[in-house]
Amino acid sequence: MQNNKLLPVDAAKATAMQGWLIYRTKSEIGAPFQHALLLPEREAKGPDPLLLLHHAHLTLCDGGLRLRGFEWVATGSAPHQQWWVVPTPGPAR
Repeated sequence: MQNNKLLPVDAAKATAMQGWLIYRTKSEIGAPFQHALLLPEREAKGPDPLLLLHHAHLTLCDGGLRLRGFEWVATGSAPHQQWWVVPTPGPAR
């Protein structure tokens, strides 16, 4: 999504990112909520994820996952976001 509107398929594919997805419960001041992070790699230790989604709701569909939630930005706004997540082969261990 961009400006609360779905992107055309070609634009969505052009903005694709690859990384390690984490979906977990986060508890700060107040009630706990689900959030999702996309890290550049599995063992990433850096302070900033590639993407961060608060109050994330997970849906299984069409060979992948759809995550819907909010992206908090410095201006105090919280634009809606949707991520389409498709599993890809990982590096050999």
